[in-house]
Amino acid sequence: MLRGACGEKQLRTRLGTLIFNLPSGVHTGRHKIEPGEEVHLDKVDPNDTSGFEGKGDDEREESKRLNEKLRELQEMLYAEHKMKVLVILQAVDTGGKDGIIHTIFEGVNPQGVQVAHFGVPTLDELDHAFLWRHHKRVPGRGELAIFNRSHYEGLLVERVHKLVQENVWQGRYREILRSGNTGTST
Repeated sequence: MLRGACGEKQLRTRLGTLIFNLPSGVHTGRHKIEPGEEVHLDKVDPNDTSGFEGKGDDEREESKRLNEKLRELQEMLYAEHKMKVLVILQAVDTGGKDGIIHTIFEGVNPQGVQVAHFGVPTLDELDHAFLWRHHKRVPGRGELAIFNRSHYEGLLVERVHKLVQENVWQGRYREILRSGNTGTST
């Protein structure tokens, strides 16, 4: 359990001394997106390994180490109860989203993570604003949520395949813009 995993004094000490060192040459800062910053996916190399050149056993060892680090960071996130983390995965069907969730988040406490899958909207979801079903799954303070598909997909698919009228998808687009482009204004 996250709560009570170690004594309060020990946890404060661990929070103050936990150091996370990535291997030299690994560049994660370039993947950070600041609020309001534009993202240009055509400028991102899909084969980027962020400087990690290991193979086989090296990959397994690094994954194990990073999973343990993620577990510790999740514990800190929960204990501090100040911030929230939302991971949004977007890929075509069979694009590996579920595999990423299983591999990357296998070391975290399942009580502190929720995975939201967004398929065809239910009748209840259709009775609400476009982003309603996403807003209700946004993590609270100290929580981590993973969205398996983004709110943009519903907008894009419906527009490209002409599943809804133009005024409908335009209204949904405006709703996303009003929410600050994230769909997570709550």
